Amino acid sequence: MNIEETIVAIDELKLNGFPHEHVKLVCETVIEFQPDIICEWGTNAGNSARMLYEAAQLIPCPLHSIENGQQGIPPLLEGCHINLHHGQGLDLTLALTAGSERPLILIDDHHVYQTTYDNLAILSEQRPQAVLFIHDSLASEATHALMNFLSSNGGYKVTDSTSESGLTRLWPV
Repeated sequence: MNIEETIVAIDELKLNGFPHEHVKLVCETVIEFQPDIICEWGTNAGNSARMLYEAAQLIPCPLHSIENGQQGIPPLLEGCHINLHHGQGLDLTLALTAGSERPLILIDDHHVYQTTYDNLAILSEQRPQAVLFIHDSLASEATHALMNFLSSNGGYKVTDSTSESGLTRLWPV
């Protein structure tokens, strides 16, 4: 499949929280940055993991999805070749991306100020080469944390999605 077909296929899944512009941004990012590993955490129903799984089919790239609580495979992920982990998202992501040259990381964690800010600060220090996505970046505390992080860490370019929930992409300059 090419990128346009992949975007249409993902849109047809009608994944909750991921409108067309999110899907397009993620697929374009996968093609542009060619990650050698994709990690995402905050898995619940599996919407973001399924979107990333479909996008990762555009390039050869392993996908790791981390859930901090729910056991078992969410129905949306059945039959998908996804490395599913249970535990703390940041810690597992750091372990899984050790040695990676081009990680892509999607964070859909607790949308509170300190958690969002700490995740960004630690990832920028320990994985400065990573392309980061923050889902639900328009949640008020997450937005405040993101803006404070960017004002004190000028080493990123930013692309914001303008949908209701927000998806923000940060990548190293």
